[in-house]
Amino acid sequence: RAYIQWRTCPLQKLPGPRGKFFLIGEFFTVFKEPFFKPHTRWWKEHNFPPLMSYYSLFGKWAIIPTDPEIIKQIMTAPSAQEPVRYIKNFYFFRYLVGDGLVSLEGRTWSRHRRILQPCFQTGILKEALTAAVPVKVNRLIEAWERSEGRVIEVYAHMSAVTLDILGEVSFAHDFRA
Repeated sequence: RAYIQWRTCPLQKLPGPRGKFFLIGEFFTVFKEPFFKPHTRWWKEHNFPPLMSYYSLFGKWAIIPTDPEIIKQIMTAPSAQEPVRYIKNFYFFRYLVGDGLVSLEGRTWSRHRRILQPCFQTGILKEALTAAVPVKVNRLIEAWERSEGRVIEVYAHMSAVTLDILGEVSFAHDFRA
């Protein structure tokens, strides 16, 4: 029955890769390559469509919106509304990390969001960033000065300083990235 649903699914009409086997789909491609590399490659191969689809384990379909207007509509959809307009199927994720802002929907999500809202007030974030950014950037500059004459991997360093700033501001933790 699952195979018939997969075989007749209208999502097959959307552009995207089509794996050869129902059981594994594109799972190993996505799993082996760096984050979002296969998705970017598929997007380019299919001439930059606004929506793409592919399937993973056991014929489970995934839809990737790539058009900024579609993404904006999804991200700004009323989330506390019942029934939920864009359903998140994060069953496995929910099993790993429990119920939270990422996995909840509807009124429960709205209640959690209201509880967390004070943590994200502009004044509090501005104050924390004002304290954290100069320290981390100075540490980055010192590291670059010590590596005089050698090639610097700027992307890796910027990612590390971003992680350090987010860690300090969001979690009061120095990742020492």
